[in-house]
Amino acid sequence: MYRSPLLRRSLAAGLLLIVSGLPTALFAQAAPADAPKPAAAPQPAAGAPAKVAAAGRPEFPRLLPPETLAYVRVVNAPEVREEWFKTAMGQMVQDPQFKPLWDQMFTAVESAFTPVREKIGLSVNELLTLPKGELGFAVVPINEAAPAVLLLIEAPDDDANVSTLIDRGRTLLTEDGWVEESEQVGDATLNMFRRGAGNQERIIYLRRQGVLTIGNNIDAFKHLLDLWNGGAETTLADQPAFVTLERLIGKAEGAPAQISWFVDPINLVRALNARNAAAAVGMAMLPALGLDGLTALAGSFTFNRGQFEVIGQAYLLLDVPRGGVLELIALQPTETDPEPWVTDRVANYSTFTWDFERTYNKLRELVDSFAGEGTFRRQTVENLLKNIDVDLEKDLLPELDGRVSFLVSIQEPVVFESRNQLWGFHLKPKHKLDGVMKKFLDKVGDKLETKGFAGVTYYQVKGPTEEEAAQQNEADTQGRRRPRRVQIGMARPAFCLLDDCLLIGDGSAVIEQALSTLAGGSGRLADSLDYKLIASKAKRYAGEQGPGYVAFNRPDEEMRYLHGLALSEQAGKFLTSNENNRFLNDINQALADRPPPPLEVLTRYFAPGGSILVDEPTGVRFLSFVLKRDQGK
Repeated sequence: MYRSPLLRRSLAAGLLLIVSGLPTALFAQAAPADAPKPAAAPQPAAGAPAKVAAAGRPEFPRLLPPETLAYVRVVNAPEVREEWFKTAMGQMVQDPQFKPLWDQMFTAVESAFTPVREKIGLSVNELLTLPKGELGFAVVPINEAAPAVLLLIEAPDDDANVSTLIDRGRTLLTEDGWVEESEQVGDATLNMFRRGAGNQERIIYLRRQGVLTIGNNIDAFKHLLDLWNGGAETTLADQPAFVTLERLIGKAEGAPAQISWFVDPINLVRALNARNAAAAVGMAMLPALGLDGLTALAGSFTFNRGQFEVIGQAYLLLDVPRGGVLELIALQPTETDPEPWVTDRVANYSTFTWDFERTYNKLRELVDSFAGEGTFRRQTVENLLKNIDVDLEKDLLPELDGRVSFLVSIQEPVVFESRNQLWGFHLKPKHKLDGVMKKFLDKVGDKLETKGFAGVTYYQVKGPTEEEAAQQNEADTQGRRRPRRVQIGMARPAFCLLDDCLLIGDGSAVIEQALSTLAGGSGRLADSLDYKLIASKAKRYAGEQGPGYVAFNRPDEEMRYLHGLALSEQAGKFLTSNENNRFLNDINQALADRPPPPLEVLTRYFAPGGSILVDEPTGVRFLSFVLKRDQGK
C-alpha cells in the first residue's frame, strides 16, 4: 500500500535506483586508490576475483563455540561481488543508458556519508569493500556476562584501508576518554580500548594471518584463539542443529551457498535478558507454551548459480512432536492454479492453504489452559465482531475453504498509491456467507458505497466529504511546520462476494480489474507461460508433499512502478518538499540531470521469480528464486 509516511519516504528516496541498485554497494569492486572523492559507482572486476587466504586458519564456524547464538558468514566477498555483477541487476547498472544515472546517484550516497567518512577515513565504497575474502559476524554467550560480538574481516595485514580504519578508530576512542591497553595471549597480541579505569566495557581488535577480528569481550577472543591454534574443543560447525541446517540449506544447485546465517532464537533471547527479572518470568513460560521446541533458524543466499539469478533459502527447525504454540502452524498442501479473476499484469501473486479451524481450536485450547475454560471465547471472540452481530467461530470459520490468494498490481497512471493489493478468501461450496454479508451491511451500510461493475455488486468504504477533507487538511497544516506539499490518496477498501470467493482490496480499481479479468477483459495469469514455468519449478522443489505456499514475482512490473514514480510530478514534489534534506535534493537533481532510460531498456534484464513454503515433519522450509533471462545481446 505504501501509504505510511515512512514507507513513502523510503520509496521516494529510492525511486528507481536506491531501492533497486544500492545493494551493489555492499558487494562492489573497490574503486582505485586515486579515485576522486566521493568515489565513482562500483564496477565489476576485470578478471576473476582473487581470494586472500589466511594460511592454516580454520573457517569462521570452526572459530566459534557450539553454543553460538547468531552467525552470518560471507564465504568470499570478492566472489560474491563478481557474481552479483553477472545478475540482471548487476548488468543493468552497467548499461550505458543507465550507468550515468547510477553513478550520479551513488555520488549522492557518498555525499550523504561525508560526515562519517571524515571521522573514519573511508568512503562507502572503501568501507563496504574492505573484506578481501571471508567475512563473518557472530554473537556468542559468555558466562555470567552479556553475550559478546565478534566481527571477522579477511584482508591482508598490510591493507591500507584496514590501517586507516584502526588509526581513525584509535583517535576517536582516545579523544572520547577510552584507555588503550594490550594483552598477550599465546603468540597473539590483543589490542584493547577500555572506557575508563575499572570499566569493563571494551573494544578489542586483533590482526593476524590476514584477518582483522573485532569484538567486545576478552574471553570470547581467548576461546577463538584456542580454536584457531587447534584446540580440540567442539565448534559451531559440529553443533547438531547447525550441521542439520547446513545440510538442508547450505548448498545451492549442488555447490556451497555464498552467504549463510544461523540463529538459536530461544537461547539468544535468554542470553540477552539474563539479568532482566521480568523477562526471566516470561522465559520460564516457554516450555509451557511449547516455544522451547523452536530449535534453530538458518538460511542462505547465492547469486548467479546455474539457471538462477538468485537463490534464497531458509529453514525453521522444530522439535518433533510439536507442542503448544508450534501446533498453531497449519499450512496445508495448496492448489497453485491462479483463480480466473487474477490478471496476467500482476507484479506479485501468492496463494496458500491454511487450516484456520485447526489453528483457532489449538489457540483456544492453549489460552484456556492458562486462563480457564471459555476465557478465549469470552474475552476475544465474542468481542471481536459483536458490533456487526457476527460470530467468528460460528459464522465465519466454518465457511472458509482454507485457501487464500494475494496479489499486487500496478495501476496507471503511476503515483505513490498505484501499487494496489487484493486478497481472495476461498469459501466452501454452498457456503452461507451471504447471510453474514447481509448482517454486516445492515450494521455498517451507511458507511459504504454500493457500486456495480461487469454485472457484479461490490462495496467500498466512503471517502470524506469535501468539507471533511478541507477540515483535515487544515488540521494537518496547523500540526506541521510547513504545509503538505504532496497529497497522498487515502486508502478506501472495497470488497465483494464473487462465487466462492470473498475479495477484499485496498481500492475500487483493483476490484474492478479482477471483475474485468473474470469477464474476459484482460489476460489471465493462469494462461501465462511465465507463471506456468515458475509454478512447475515450485512444485518440483517442494517434493512429493507439495508446497503449502507458492508466490510468483514479476520484477519488470515492480520496475515499471519505480520507473513511473521516478518520472512523476508527485515524486518530484516530495523530493523537494524538505529544502534542508541534502540527500533527497541530490537525488532529485540526479533524476533531473540524467532521467532514467526508457522502461524497455530496464525491463529486458528481468525474468520472473517465485518462492515456496513447505511444512515438513522437522520444520518449515522456504525457497526463493529468480530465473535468468537472455537479454538477446
